[in-house]
Formats: sequence, structure tokens, C-alpha cells
Amino acid sequence: MLKAGHHGSRTSSSAALLQALRPDDVLISAGFANSFGHPHAQALSRFAEVGSRVHATLEAGTLTAVADGDAWVVAGHRARLDEDLCRMLAAFSDWSICDWFGDD
Repeated sequence: MLKAGHHGSRTSSSAALLQALRPDDVLISAGFANSFGHPHAQALSRFAEVGSRVHATLEAGTLTAVADGDAWVVAGHRARLDEDLCRMLAAFSDWSICDWFGDD
């Protein structure tokens, strides 16, 4: 898993870095309709070239990544964790992520 550099800007996350890491998942923190146009199409193209799944806050809201030592689950949520997401993450983890986030 890789957190994309500088909101997925044009010059972030170079092809050489991506070829060396070959991340399964790339997380991008970028605001919806931001004036800079992040993430940039060239960065998205580089992620696609190495087969990375892209998860971006501008589409998914807050991103949560949970690992069990062997695999990751990445989920987006806007304001609070919904029941379906809580059930999915609870099945993947030994602890309740919804309790951890203080979700009622």
C-alpha cells in the first residue's frame, strides 16, 4: 500500500518508485473539486500502469485501511461508518473498528 505523494500531483509518485514498489493499493488524499485538479491524470495513469487500485478521498470520503498481517481492506466513508461497513470490517478484524471510531 502506498499513500500517494502530494495529493497525486503530476510529478508525485514517479514511475521508477511505482515500478520498484508495485503497490496493490494507492491512497490519495485530495479534496473534491479542488482548484489544482488533483489527482492528476498522469499520476493516475502511472498507478494504472503498475496495476494499483486507487482509493481517493475526493470520491470516497475518509479512507480506512485495516490489515490482518496478510491482507488489507480499504473502505471509504463520508461522515460516519455505516452498518454494512462496520460488519465488513468486523469480519476482517479481531477488534471493533466502529467502537474505535466512536460510532454509535
